[in-house]
Amino acid sequence: MNPRNKMETGRKKRDRGLLPQGIQSSDHTQSSLHNEQSESTQIGVAQLKISSNPGSPLIQMPETISTINLTPKFQLPPCKIRNIPEVPGLFLAKNFISEQHETFLLKYIESQPWCHDISRPTQHYGFKYSYKSKSAQVKAEPIPLEFQAFFPTFCSYGVFLEDPEQCIVNKYSPGQGITAHIDRVDSFGPVIASISLGSSIFFEFVHSLTKTTVPVFIPQRSLFFMAGDARFKWKHGIVKRKYDVHPKTQERLARKTRVSITFRNLLKR
Repeated sequence: MNPRNKMETGRKKRDRGLLPQGIQSSDHTQSSLHNEQSESTQIGVAQLKISSNPGSPLIQMPETISTINLTPKFQLPPCKIRNIPEVPGLFLAKNFISEQHETFLLKYIESQPWCHDISRPTQHYGFKYSYKSKSAQVKAEPIPLEFQAFFPTFCSYGVFLEDPEQCIVNKYSPGQGITAHIDRVDSFGPVIASISLGSSIFFEFVHSLTKTTVPVFIPQRSLFFMAGDARFKWKHGIVKRKYDVHPKTQERLARKTRVSITFRNLLKR
């Protein structure tokens, strides 16, 4: 059985709930990154339970997240997931990946073809995102194994009940941003997760009704995800500028080229 088919087998098992929570599937170690065999590892992870109903509170926060093997070369370092209280439903895991893992991912991404439909380069996997309809309906290249390697971790956190079906890679040069928006609620699922590579950044979260604006620092190599109110009631965006000013320390932070890997599920029609 080839690695991709083995990965699909692991996915089906997770989707059907046949793999115990907190136990990784060894299928995801068959990444095309290395012809190496990773040992299967048990993990003790407090499950994050996320309500699928807009506006519902998150039920439970995990404590410390244990290490999970991806390959002998790349491990997810122990980290903590914390909520951002000013934006209910927004969660952040700093140092989600190591510097070496980040370097590898950036090199891998740069080796893949870029799409130039808009002002910033993008890559689309699973389903191609349409910037006109703001939805994803046309099938694209499968999500690479290099990204699928994160799926058991997402499932063990309880972030996704099923493996993500759509992935988009965005490359932001210093000075570029993105208009504050809410991902279409009639197209995409209740959770959106994103990994930041290459540079730290300040996101601006704007409440869609009160217009309250909250700047949130997203560090390089972090994972953040939006659920509940953060997903359905708060717009998220990046202001166009070449540097950020920390609101507490007033430190001037120059932006570097930033690459994001964003994962979503599609709503079943």
